Amino acid sequence: MTKILEIKNLNKTFKKASESTKAVSNFSCQMNEGECIGIVGESGSGKSTIAVIIAGFVKADSGSIFFDGNELVFKGKAARLQRKSMQMIFQNPTSALNPHMTILDNLKEAVVYYEKIDKDAFYAKAAEELKKMGLTPEYLHRYPKELSGGECQRATIARSLIGRPKLLICDEITSALDVCVQAEIIRYLLELKKSGISILFITHDITLTSQLCDRIIVMKQGKIVESGNTKDILENPVSDYTRMLVGAAY
Repeated sequence: MTKILEIKNLNKTFKKASESTKAVSNFSCQMNEGECIGIVGESGSGKSTIAVIIAGFVKADSGSIFFDGNELVFKGKAARLQRKSMQMIFQNPTSALNPHMTILDNLKEAVVYYEKIDKDAFYAKAAEELKKMGLTPEYLHRYPKELSGGECQRATIARSLIGRPKLLICDEITSALDVCVQAEIIRYLLELKKSGISILFITHDITLTSQLCDRIIVMKQGKIVESGNTKDILENPVSDYTRMLVGAAY
């Protein structure tokens, strides 16, 4: 298997006035191509901080991240180009889309900085991606406010896929959706996984990991509590904290 992502000893502390909070402490993991890893934990466990650090929105205090064989940098053109094959999907799909732009223009934003766009060819490509998400081409002409929460999330997934990424970072992307829409999104992600896309799936709902993830990393207060094969973690959790999460879910 080819390694797509490697994180070594990641640390991040947030400071506010005289207070400081250790959000991530010595986090390390590896991910292979086509693999899905779930990062699970309660609010404040540090899982979303890891996501935004990998995506380049927040700088780590120390540690290193290697993506597709190259160490990621934080700033400049090099940082943007390094993350061309990496896309992040956020918890709130409505705020992730520009409300003043149509869905078509929102999708263009995902690729316009990396390549020249032929208008007609891009329209066909965008329509194709929406179709995969269960949305008709007419949605390209709508604004985010004209879509439901589930439709917006499908549109954000389509936007993340239009540049053909190798890695998707999914940060609590089903938490604001009803159960039926959650099931649809998980089904879409399973299809993406089969196509070879690697997925980092961040959630507080450990039950969702059983449907999608190959491995699970359980976090508490910025530290890894337990990690391993999904089936082993869910059926034979070692730590009291993991047992609590599994017990609360089933």
